[in-house]
Amino acid sequence: MYNSIITSYWTLPTVLILLGGTLVSAVPLTWTIPAFDPDNDAFVLPESIIPTQYILSLVPDIKSKKFHGEVDILGQTDDTGSEVSRVVLNADDIKVKSVQMVDLTDGGKKVEIRDFLIKRIPQWLVVTPVQNLTANSDYQLRIKFEGNFGIEAGMYHASYDDDYTKIGGDVVLTEFQTTYARKVFPCWDEPKYKASFIIKVARYPDQISLSNMPLKSTSVPDSPHEDNRVWDTFEESPDMSTYLVAVVVADLVSISDPERNLSIWTQPDAAAQQGAQYGLNLTGRLMDQMEQWTAIDYTLPKLDQVALPKLRHQAMEHWGVIAFSERFLVVDDMDSLKQKQQVAFHICHELKRFLMTNSSGEQSAKSPRWWIPLSYTTSTELDFNDTRPREWFNVSNAFHQVEINLDDDEWIMFNIQLAGFYRVNYDPHTWNLLIDDMISCEFADIHPLNRAQLLDDAFTLASAGYLNYTTALNLSQYLAHETDIIPWTTAFDIFKTLEAKLIGTPARPLFRRYIQMLVSNWYSSLSFDDDTTPECDTSQLTRMTVVALACGFGHHGCVDRALKQVYLLMSEAETQIPTDLEDILLCTAVNAGPEEVWQFVRKQYMSTTSRKKRESYLEAMACSQDPSKIMQMLEDSLDVKSEFFKNNEGNTLIGALVRRKTNSETMLNFFYKNAEEISALYGPEDLQNYFMFATLHMNPIQIDELHSFMEGKMKQLNLTGINKVFSIEKYISI
Repeated sequence: MYNSIITSYWTLPTVLILLGGTLVSAVPLTWTIPAFDPDNDAFVLPESIIPTQYILSLVPDIKSKKFHGEVDILGQTDDTGSEVSRVVLNADDIKVKSVQMVDLTDGGKKVEIRDFLIKRIPQWLVVTPVQNLTANSDYQLRIKFEGNFGIEAGMYHASYDDDYTKIGGDVVLTEFQTTYARKVFPCWDEPKYKASFIIKVARYPDQISLSNMPLKSTSVPDSPHEDNRVWDTFEESPDMSTYLVAVVVADLVSISDPERNLSIWTQPDAAAQQGAQYGLNLTGRLMDQMEQWTAIDYTLPKLDQVALPKLRHQAMEHWGVIAFSERFLVVDDMDSLKQKQQVAFHICHELKRFLMTNSSGEQSAKSPRWWIPLSYTTSTELDFNDTRPREWFNVSNAFHQVEINLDDDEWIMFNIQLAGFYRVNYDPHTWNLLIDDMISCEFADIHPLNRAQLLDDAFTLASAGYLNYTTALNLSQYLAHETDIIPWTTAFDIFKTLEAKLIGTPARPLFRRYIQMLVSNWYSSLSFDDDTTPECDTSQLTRMTVVALACGFGHHGCVDRALKQVYLLMSEAETQIPTDLEDILLCTAVNAGPEEVWQFVRKQYMSTTSRKKRESYLEAMACSQDPSKIMQMLEDSLDVKSEFFKNNEGNTLIGALVRRKTNSETMLNFFYKNAEEISALYGPEDLQNYFMFATLHMNPIQIDELHSFMEGKMKQLNLTGINKVFSIEKYISI
């Protein structure tokens, strides 16, 4: 008799399998978040008035890097019976020119304003009426404002002009995640405050503008007031948070799928438009599949995807408009399969985020109703095709018992083909049975997705302290004979994360040699020749994964081959590296080779006309192990005369360097010395993100030093908070 005691944990449930009915208590697989107390948090807006609609008019000016506008906000005072003595909303780094208010409940009667002021901290606009506002009444605020373009946040300017492509094109865009809407217009800039938006944008006749909703109307040129601009007015949106608001004014052109009302906007260049067709076709197919799979419909009347030269994130979803860094939306004939995968991944990721945030079926976090679908098979059945749940586990119960007859040498495995969103932890006896079958070369009887699941669950549970690493590492021995890309892709991510934690310890060289041993057989079976198989053939994906793993962990044959390939390029004996391996082999050669290899890659960066190629070469240059080279590149990223800065790629370079696990000491010294300059050039959000990724490769002493530094410099560097910087390490193990 096998009694399965199943315990759920919030965030990501873990099914704990126990033999013989033995009940073992377990700590939830989660992390501690400090309690949030709105009554004692000085930055949280009071709930005395709630916005219901914004009518937002914006006039961006590229030449002056300024904007001005007006917003009408309809809101309702609370119904508790208390009068409201002041209206408090968010505003930061903008000038409020005037504030007017009328009482809509009282027939539009004017409300006299005593004064209004912006509090720099906590980024509030406080409007004080002469007389208190009555409870449960409707009011309208009209606020005129002006401000300056930001640095990759708020409203900012990007250009396709650079020293190489000579292609013109200006873009004004907004990026309001997480709390940057307040840098453009006064608003209730907290996600819980949702309201509809009517957006009006002034532009020149030779430009286009985009927003969350379809265009409703365009005015004639407004010569007397806005320098011959026209006004685009967009349809009213559904209720949404301010961070999802989007405005784009640009010299862009589009390709469209009229049946689905999908468009991709790119720079006015024939190659870019041709390269966008791949993303357009993919978007339609992905949207159909995701709607079918999630049973959540895309409810807005259109979707614009915009390829931009400069974006703080790789992509950012807004309702009705998704912004992408150009390389993650547009492909060309020379792009590798990996690059096309990246495009597919980012499109899918942003569509998923939209569908989930737009779901009308969201449940209250206070009363979750999560039923875990329990599918399973045994070593006797070996049925990995039927993913239907055999039982359902109601997480409101402390445990769930499954009764099944098993012999002592028979194992059970839950969550067939990962059909459910939960992890599985087994009792020690079952883990040992599973490991014995895996390392005895009987693993082929187990579905590749479940082989990947075993690896991912074992190492994640070990990282969180719920399983010993001996069990996880014993399981990984079977990989010496694994040839399927699915479990190897999972293993690659696991091993990279684990190696980063071992930096600076005697265990790291031993761990690297262990991975070299595991990958050796698989690597030896591959060809480096640029094959002609179809682009979706898994052989290319397999080759990319195994070479990245082998070279990344220092496999001597892979490192030697990388150097050989690059030297053939340097001698012009060959003209190119296999496209899908170029990034991997260049990085490996720079990391293991002499100075001349790094100089060659830099020369390639200087001479190419392709923005994506330049970013690829930047990534390779960042692979250097020479601290002086690292520091040279970091200093160049802050030099306005350097090629990196002139091409708007200084922050790309810093990002590439900070992701290298061996650069933590050099990066920290650079950050401590230049934090204010980095914040001024690239914005506090980028600085904060650099710190966040740097923590992945730090030891506890370095993390404590960084924490103290950020606490001391928080106001000076205009950092919005440091909690998320030191939370990413926790996310890795979940």
